[in-house]
Amino acid sequence: MYEFHDCPVGGHRGMNKTYRAIKSQYSWLNMRREVEEYVKQCRSCQVKKMVTPKHKAPMEMTAEHPFDKCYLDIVDPLPVTQGNNK
Repeated sequence: MYEFHDCPVGGHRGMNKTYRAIKSQYSWLNMRREVEEYVKQCRSCQVKKMVTPKHKAPMEMTAEHPFDKCYLDIVDPLPVTQGNNK
């Protein structure tokens, strides 16, 4: 697994990308589990791992009164209708 994960061109790409790279050339029983354990034990990956938050900010009312803020979508040019409208 060294050549796919630890070497300079391997790039410590994480479990899924490492697994796909190995799977493209090799196959063995319990391969996915072994790759996952190997990557979990990689100190470099654990130190540099970026954790992405899984939540979104709640929606908040930003206006105090109705129509304090009003937005328009402007689209141009539009075709002229038979009634001479755009």
